Parts: sequence; C-alpha cells; structure tokens
Amino acid sequence: MQSDTQYTAPTFHQIMRQVLQWVEPHKKIPLPNDPKIILFTWNDMATEVIIPHRREPSRPIEARKRGNLEDSANMFLRDVWNYVSTYSREFLVDDFRPYLTNMLPTPLTTDPASPAAYDYMRRFTTPQWNWVLHYHFRVLWAYFL
Repeated sequence: MQSDTQYTAPTFHQIMRQVLQWVEPHKKIPLPNDPKIILFTWNDMATEVIIPHRREPSRPIEARKRGNLEDSANMFLRDVWNYVSTYSREFLVDDFRPYLTNMLPTPLTTDPASPAAYDYMRRFTTPQWNWVLHYHFRVLWAYFL
C-alpha cells in the first residue's frame, strides 16, 4: 500500500498546474524529462507567478505576512497541500481522475457551451474541486485571465 505522500504529491502537482493555468495560462512548467525540472519548485512558482497576481492582500493569509510574497506563497501552498493530503484519495476516484490531467480548453475563447468547456467545468461540482476554486478566489481575489 502506498503512503499518503505518494498519493498527495502527484495530486498536489496536478492541482497546482490547474491553478497556474488559471492565473498564467501560457506559463509552462518543466516536464519530467527536462533538465530544468531539478531547479523547479512550486514555492518559486507561487512566489514569482501566482501570488503576485493578487488584487489585494489575501484574507486567509495572516495579516503580518500579507505583504511578504514568499510568506504568502508558503501559506498558500501549505493550505493547498494540507487539503490535498486530507482528500487525496477522493481526487483519485476513477470518475474524477481525469479532472487532474484535463487542462483548461484552449484557446481560452472556447465556446462555454462546447463539450470541452462543459467537461472542464464539471469538475467544480465535486466538493474537492469546489474547495480549490473557492480557496483560489479567497487568496487571489478571483484573479483569472
């Protein structure tokens, strides 16, 4: 049987890829076979790309840490990690597993009534993805491109 971290780490990575795509759709993370993967961290990505998109200091971040990008990024990542580690198995249920890998339909102008857009949006009917979306709203004040 796998340990919880073995379930959590890949699930966390896939969820953060989704969050990154919501904020900066053209930003790419290194693939596993890319030599740059050794230097990649979600902490750097959150500090440099995700958290700077906040429209106002975020409410879930402690008041004394809101102005510090690195502290805000650490708290954001920790909260997402804690949630994913608690519900990692629910994210991996067969019916919901495709939601981890299916990315936002491109181009971003995809008709909202299209099957691809419908399939993508359907994930937010699950409590797990709904939390991810709401937490993203709370931290970044609903920043989407």
